[in-house]
Amino acid sequence: MAEPARAAGSPARRLGTLAAFGLGACVLAWIGWKTRSLILPCMAGAFLAYLCRPAVGFMEQRRVPRAVAIALLVALALGAAAGAGHAIGSAAPSGETIAKLKVRAARVAHERYAQVMGLDDAPFTGNGFYRLVRKETDPLLARIDQFLALEPDEAAARLVPGSVARPLGTIAHVLPGWIVAFLIFVFVLMDTGEIKRGLLSFVSNRFFEPVLSILSDLEYTLRRYARAVFIQCVLLGGTVTVTQMIAGIPFRWAAVIGFFAGMANVMPYAGITTALACGLAYALLGDEIRSPFPFIDADNFPVAVLIAVLVTDAIKNIVYDPKVLGGAMRLHPVVIVIGVASGAEMFGILGALLAVPAIAFAVAFVTSVFRQLRAYGEI
Repeated sequence: MAEPARAAGSPARRLGTLAAFGLGACVLAWIGWKTRSLILPCMAGAFLAYLCRPAVGFMEQRRVPRAVAIALLVALALGAAAGAGHAIGSAAPSGETIAKLKVRAARVAHERYAQVMGLDDAPFTGNGFYRLVRKETDPLLARIDQFLALEPDEAAARLVPGSVARPLGTIAHVLPGWIVAFLIFVFVLMDTGEIKRGLLSFVSNRFFEPVLSILSDLEYTLRRYARAVFIQCVLLGGTVTVTQMIAGIPFRWAAVIGFFAGMANVMPYAGITTALACGLAYALLGDEIRSPFPFIDADNFPVAVLIAVLVTDAIKNIVYDPKVLGGAMRLHPVVIVIGVASGAEMFGILGALLAVPAIAFAVAFVTSVFRQLRAYGEI
């Protein structure tokens, strides 16, 4: 008699479980929307803390107290950030230098355009290619001229006071959120399992094992993503350095371009864009060409840099993405593009930066929850 009653109540119990799960998801979504300005700093702080856990564990194995290890790690990070900021500030061009670079870039752009379009030989008609594409390329050249036009303060080689006030106002606006991120970073590093045990204390014995499995799946997803992104950034930075050197960019500048391209690759498609922009900027403004191929000269140098970037992008798409990142994420490229665009629209540059790990985390969470509910007969 008990068996039919239990079977009859099973669909209702499953429906109640799904309803509770849906209600909880809606409540969490509402809370997340109301506190959306803090989501990104908290995610960044927690993710960085997770990445730094191995370093803290390494120092603990050397009998360094956990608090001291975290303090050393924070001091090292702050020192590195201060050093990088000082180096960037010292290397930043002055207003006069920026004005000269803009003038030179505009001149080089016109010279290259006239050379490619045949305007040197026929100033008014150009070659056949120019007559074919002039309706699109002439406005593009005009926009480049507008972008490179000197501002009044650049023409006078001085800074406008408001140009300093605006960044300071922006920093003051975003600073509270990133104080929260720093606190999250420190607290997560200090945690030795209390957070996980606290969350599990709210779980009934019946669901203890599936919830533990879900947390394990999420931790595995984050670890796999962090490792894949680090490997891909290193590989892309090295590839960009090598291909830019082959194109003719000197090693010191090729290494700088590769370093920034590798760092930018944390955001999908930003690494190749950085390599293209920096490589073409050097090709248009740089004087030194050191290519192992003798046929690369000043006339075809930009084309060589463009080919080098295309080759790098092909290697990334054929080898690095499917072998390194694809095996870790298992996300369709369309999902990544839409996610990055949505993250940038809602949270700016850092939203685009954290869009892919957030999508991977959400997919892993939903997949793991439904797998556990199915395994325990709840759905």
